[in-house]
Amino acid sequence: MRAARWQALRTVVVEDIDDPVAAEGDVLLEVEHCGICGSDLHSYEHGFVVKPGQVLGHEVSGRVVAAPGVAGIAVGDLATLRPLIPCMQCPSCLRGDVQVCEAGMSGNIGYGLHGGFAQRVLIPKAVAGFNVFPLPDGVGPRAAALVEPLAVSLHAVRIADPAPGDVAVVFGGGTIGLGTVRFLALAGVEQIVLVEPSAHRRAAGKVQGATTLVDPMADDVVAAIQAITGPGAAGHGARADVVIDCAGVQASIGGALEILRPLGTLVLCAIFGKRVEIRPDYIVGKELRVRGSLGYRDEFPDAIAALVAGDVDPESLISHEFGLEDIEDAFQASLDREASLKVLVTPPR
Repeated sequence: MRAARWQALRTVVVEDIDDPVAAEGDVLLEVEHCGICGSDLHSYEHGFVVKPGQVLGHEVSGRVVAAPGVAGIAVGDLATLRPLIPCMQCPSCLRGDVQVCEAGMSGNIGYGLHGGFAQRVLIPKAVAGFNVFPLPDGVGPRAAALVEPLAVSLHAVRIADPAPGDVAVVFGGGTIGLGTVRFLALAGVEQIVLVEPSAHRRAAGKVQGATTLVDPMADDVVAAIQAITGPGAAGHGARADVVIDCAGVQASIGGALEILRPLGTLVLCAIFGKRVEIRPDYIVGKELRVRGSLGYRDEFPDAIAALVAGDVDPESLISHEFGLEDIEDAFQASLDREASLKVLVTPPR
């Protein structure tokens, strides 16, 4: 089969590799689409958790071509997969906190195991509704490729636990940030601020439900939030209730600590990829609640339900589609924040 393998920084080569074979209990998908994630971009550019020869890609939709001995999965089903596969043996998994499985990355699809930038992808030890999800009518192949990133966004919003009257601020208007805006709106949050330098992505944020758009390259972010909330404690900063950082840069985490009210909540939902400097006294002085958000716990069914209900319009999040042989062009398009949202890669069938 044809597959795109990471070889070195900014180098992905499409070549022939052996077809995966489904053993008893495995599911084999013929890939319809695979989205390029922000973590894929970190791997592509900086070598994030990747070794030469790895097939990247974990935002997968595909048709089942084999599922020997797997209950609830039939050949021909359209399905998506949970790429972060918990071991179910470590202390975190045994507590039910599968999103922080302690087994490492080697058993995850698109990181240790070969991923979806290929004609076929194997899901080992498959369990319907756990690491492989057959999709109902009303969710097409393009939408199915968005289930995984939407689950990431939904998990972050659930950790933030906003109230309808809150002022919520989202830093970063990539797919995760846009999904976060959408799920905040669906949660009834009435004031949602998107901080994003790309005019294209700010416009997309408005479609998803952002009520205020801030360009951090042109606007004073603190002043923009202060105009909504009033000044913060002792006249400094602002009074945002919730900040979800989907940008992962120095300015986003620094700004978040400054604009939150006392006892406000900061959720970090981005891969930073390098050290940043912060003012911990903001956290101490305001008794901020700071939480990480890693992947998803049990959000896949609800992300699928949002697509079925029409609460999320998948086409409003997709900007490009490339064939597998043009995957280098697909990565370049993804890196262009002024033109791209979600970029899908489509293998030949």
